Amino acid sequence: AESVGFGYRRQAVLRADGGGVDDASPSAPWRRQGFRGGTSLGAPFAGSAAPCNDYDEGHLAMTYTALATLVTLGDDLGRVARAPTVRALAALQRPDGSFAGSAEGCECDMRFVYCACAVSALLGDWRGVDEAGVRRYVAASTSYDGVLLPRGGGNASLIHGVACVSSRGGERE
Repeated sequence: AESVGFGYRRQAVLRADGGGVDDASPSAPWRRQGFRGGTSLGAPFAGSAAPCNDYDEGHLAMTYTALATLVTLGDDLGRVARAPTVRALAALQRPDGSFAGSAEGCECDMRFVYCACAVSALLGDWRGVDEAGVRRYVAASTSYDGVLLPRGGGNASLIHGVACVSSRGGERE
């Protein structure tokens, strides 16, 4: 129970009810939803889910890791702020189908596409993912001999690409 509580304390909850998700501005608070990786930006381990400074935000890889860990610990994810998390996930997807790791920007590559698909599968909610965009991105990252190549200086991995496409039954594509 203590480990589950620790996991939830890493959640950057701005409004658990999903309120404010209609704000489309680039600085809208919901864009920072998700789970934090640690306390390096000053967020306390045992306290507030509210941001502690302008750079305190959820990160896609940490959101995936937190959700997978919570499920492994037997949690039902009932305390996850789903609506803002799904909305924030959608805001991280780029026009080419890739995903950035955070709202403040970082690499966009296959690792984060995998994390986005895994988060969607764990939450049972795919509204935050343009699945056709993911398939286009994976296909565009594939060389003539079936190898996934890094695009734009990012990383690629065959297992990540296959997992992204197959997570929704697209194994044959």
